[in-house]
Amino acid sequence: TMGFLQANYTIENTVKHAFSTLSTSDITMELHSDTTQTKDTLLYASQTTSPSSDSFLRHSLNINVADSQWTLLTIPSSAFIAQRRSNMPWFLLSLGLVFTIFLINYVRSIQLKTQQARLFAIEQKELNEELEKQAEIQKELNVNLAKQNAELDEFSYIASHDLQEPLRKVIAFSSMLEMDLGDTLSEDAQENLNFLTDAASRMQNLINDLLELSRSGRKETNQQNISLDKPLDLALDALSHTIEESGAQIKRDALPELCIDKTQITQLLQNLIGNALKFQHEGVTPIIHITAEQLDNEWVIGVKDNGIGIEEQYAEQIFSPFKRLHGRDAYQGTGIGLAICRKSVERNNGRLWVESKVGEGCHFKFTLPTQLKSQ
Repeated sequence: TMGFLQANYTIENTVKHAFSTLSTSDITMELHSDTTQTKDTLLYASQTTSPSSDSFLRHSLNINVADSQWTLLTIPSSAFIAQRRSNMPWFLLSLGLVFTIFLINYVRSIQLKTQQARLFAIEQKELNEELEKQAEIQKELNVNLAKQNAELDEFSYIASHDLQEPLRKVIAFSSMLEMDLGDTLSEDAQENLNFLTDAASRMQNLINDLLELSRSGRKETNQQNISLDKPLDLALDALSHTIEESGAQIKRDALPELCIDKTQITQLLQNLIGNALKFQHEGVTPIIHITAEQLDNEWVIGVKDNGIGIEEQYAEQIFSPFKRLHGRDAYQGTGIGLAICRKSVERNNGRLWVESKVGEGCHFKFTLPTQLKSQ
């Protein structure tokens, strides 16, 4: 009993000290004991007047201390309740207005987003339709271009083939005429006959190159896994006489095994090395280097020389058919060789270009894929 009274006395003094700070008469705070011995006994009240029995804004807090239970009540006065209740409609109205404004803004934002999404969907649909239309146009253009290229190749082949026979006759009859007349030909007549034979021969070479250019785009490729050393050896063997006459030095890097058309790459290397032997400084020993460098998913193969080189502005034009940078008197040829080279490289899924400076030689480079053909 003494412990219980002492606990009550301690709590009472603590609560008195806490309640002494309350200067308003609008709120009454009560401390009740809720033990079995003192069931719902009022221990302390901050106001001596009877508080309101209205439950509005009333608050209770249960406290457990030293195995005893107390209840702390916060009870507003009747005046305080009346004031709050009088303000409640305005509070609810304000709250309703705030909620209404928020709801309106939210609905507007949803409508705006929906409208934007609808406009975006319409624009996306129109863009997709336009892309599909452009794709169809591009597809049709590609089909027409392929058809025209095929017709052009066919025409070039037929025209070149049909021109061969009359040219052979011109050359043959010119030779027969020279043999029949012999020494009776005047000097002017002999010169004219030589012009005729030379022109016919040049025309025949041109037609042969034109036929080769047409075939390079028509015939199917026979790609197989093979070392580049094999087509290079064949190209050097075909040019052995010219190499021996010029005293050219041939250097070669280690070459890889690739999936290529052996015939086309042989012709490609033969043309590039042949040009390197042809376009040289007079009195200078040709030095030709076959280079090889691996980059990512492709090999870069090159033919580098110490020849006369070309100006940068012509680096792309020289791959066009019949494009010549020098007169026939300086260098022989029809101007189709590099066009055939580019077609051969493209047929093997590669690219061909040249790096050069005038007087310092050329470095023709072409790429070939590294991927081998599965066995």
